Amino acid sequence: MSGANVVEPDRVAVEAFKAGNDILLNPPDVGLAYNSMLEAVQNGEIIEESENGRRFIWE
Repeated sequence: MSGANVVEPDRVAVEAFKAGNDILLNPPDVGLAYNSMLEAVQNGEIIEESENGRRFIWE
């Protein structure tokens, strides 16, 4: 993820997920990545949907 310097550090995890990455491997700041993803779910940018189990989608 070190090549993702075109977005703000607090957006890297969210934008990577929205681009199709389902694993955020070794982010430079785990806490920042976690909190960014959590905030994206809480504000509705990424929504959790139940179908066959759990999956996340974004709007």
